[in-house]
Amino acid sequence: MPTRVIALGIPSSKPPRLLVTNDLQEPYVALSYCWGQGATKSLMLRDENLQSMQEGIHENKLAKTYRETLQVARDLGFLYIWIDALCILQGNKSDWEYESTRMGEVYGNASLTLVAARSSDAMNGFLRNDFKPVADSCPFPYGRVDENGHEIDGLYVGLDRAWFKDTLDPDPVKTRGWCLQEAELSRRTLIYGRSGVSFQCKTAKFFEDETYKFYHKRVFDPKPEAALGPVPGRRPSDGLELLNHWYVNVLPDYTARALTNRGDIFAAITSLAKLAKQTIGGRYLAGAWESDLPRGLLWKPRYQTRWWVNPSKAETNLAPLKRSHPSQAPSWSWAAVEGPISHGWDNRKRWPPYPIEGRPDAFMVRPAHQDHTRWTTQDSCDADVLYMPQCELQMHGRLRRLRSTAIPQVRLLDWYREQGVKARQRPDDLPPQVRDVVLFEPLAVLENETSLLEGGCPFNQVVAFGVFDIAEEFVENIWALPATRDLGLILDRKEDGSFHRLGIFHLLNFQWFEAGEEELVRLV
Repeated sequence: MPTRVIALGIPSSKPPRLLVTNDLQEPYVALSYCWGQGATKSLMLRDENLQSMQEGIHENKLAKTYRETLQVARDLGFLYIWIDALCILQGNKSDWEYESTRMGEVYGNASLTLVAARSSDAMNGFLRNDFKPVADSCPFPYGRVDENGHEIDGLYVGLDRAWFKDTLDPDPVKTRGWCLQEAELSRRTLIYGRSGVSFQCKTAKFFEDETYKFYHKRVFDPKPEAALGPVPGRRPSDGLELLNHWYVNVLPDYTARALTNRGDIFAAITSLAKLAKQTIGGRYLAGAWESDLPRGLLWKPRYQTRWWVNPSKAETNLAPLKRSHPSQAPSWSWAAVEGPISHGWDNRKRWPPYPIEGRPDAFMVRPAHQDHTRWTTQDSCDADVLYMPQCELQMHGRLRRLRSTAIPQVRLLDWYREQGVKARQRPDDLPPQVRDVVLFEPLAVLENETSLLEGGCPFNQVVAFGVFDIAEEFVENIWALPATRDLGLILDRKEDGSFHRLGIFHLLNFQWFEAGEEELVRLV
């Protein structure tokens, strides 16, 4: 059980109270919700009321969401609940840091997680749904009349609320950063959403209209032993499966969510990272996995590189990235910027194999330490570290100098057609829509490289195209570091010789990049 829980008080005439669990092992309910302004105005656990809350809690001092959680838990027969504001000492940094790293156990061991998905503020509660349908129900005529000659129209037909899910804004909990790991780690969830109430477990989801659907095995295993060490019998392919889930689902979802305090950028998913580390292996360096670092560096801004032909409402409302101030992470980490990111230009099936299973030549950079297995000498970066503003990477790579030419607001494929490039000469993974495209040409061409350029891109001397993470940070002369045979990083050199990430590029002339001299690169 968590360090502290709320004992509900049975019979209900007894007031709930804070309980230090010690070695107690009992079923409990955990709450996942949005704080809003109401949580800060409600009763919260603090050092000064720690003793009094163990004696009893006046429910009328609690936010409405907390009171309704107590009600639902009692109705379901539970004796204990866990609510962060009532079970973690607010304003106590050491207690908060300790408890923040234990969310895997809190939600993973809960018998049920109650998700107040439809409520954006703890003061509003969640049991009442204020959803307003787009279309009203309409009468369905029987074609008969009653004994008074009036047409019978007591039957009404309306669309199920699930039909409107694509027109609705996301449930508030889906916009909050902390709520992502709570959903991923929970074994069973009772969700009070705008489209209705649903129950979800590891294999299925059931809706209030009696429909249901089944799932494949969840990628995250929240069993207690998964948080303590490797799970016996895991297949090596599980590492690749989880890594793919991290790139394709976790990071794009997490970075599109909001955090009240940007300093929580690592803390809010630290339990997910700790759990994933048992399967993926290696250190967790400021948001990237050391065992797959070249690809971990290749995140891209979703605003500039959105490729969906028919994007959802959420995708059409994407905003450009902006720098976090003060900086919360090294420049090469997705945590250094605020806004939605994703990974790679193409389908992940086309990416090089997982490094522990396949070709080392799939990558064009290699670690500089301990027989080429470690990318940094720092020990202050890993999955259980809550703050990682600095982490210098050292690697061997082939840096090239390039000149940038911006092509703002253009469909890249249209640009290719204008250049007279045939379809078979284009990479088949180019996105249909890219904002603020930048073309890159060699800053200087050596005599022995002329033939490489002639045999590469069929127009001018363009060797790559890409985007700057922040369009306003465009600079004409950049350094380029290819990481794989397809993708690389746009860099700026600092006065001390280290490099700062500016963006990502797609190689159009691999041979020219491969001809560069390998050298030590320090990425900060």
